[in-house]
Amino acid sequence: MAIRFLRGTSKTALAVCAGVCVLIQANAIRSQSRHPQANGDRHQSCPVTKEADAFVPPSPYKNTTSAGSFFFGTPKLWTLIHPNSWTGQKLVWWSPENDQNTGTPPGLTVTFKRLDVPAPLRTTDHANWAFINGQPPFITTGVRSPPIAGCWEIIGHLAGEEVKYVVWL
Repeated sequence: MAIRFLRGTSKTALAVCAGVCVLIQANAIRSQSRHPQANGDRHQSCPVTKEADAFVPPSPYKNTTSAGSFFFGTPKLWTLIHPNSWTGQKLVWWSPENDQNTGTPPGLTVTFKRLDVPAPLRTTDHANWAFINGQPPFITTGVRSPPIAGCWEIIGHLAGEEVKYVVWL
């Protein structure tokens, strides 16, 4: 589509158009500086749980993780954290005091709370025991809809124990 200007007004029209564009851009920049949440600084203000706070599982549990992930929690309940990614629709947890009774569902509940913007809480669908030959049982939790990008506090509850951590997804 071609823009057609009347004779003698093309330079004026272009100058007005350019001026309006400059004003719009200046207004957008000023708005972003007044509202840092709008320009990506939310990630910088998200208090992501650090690997320095990692938990070392007791024997016979293995202290093996992939690059960029680590264990976090207490001797009674811990999880595997991927602080800057979402690895699917499952989370993995361990609880030595509760893994003796794998014939019943583990009773773990996990809540997702958005920290950077208002959002409804999300919870896991269910929890199940899982097994790998030669290792103690662990718990997996299903999530119906994974959290969207942002700063999330994830809270696990099991048998009076609570573990909280923060990730940026």
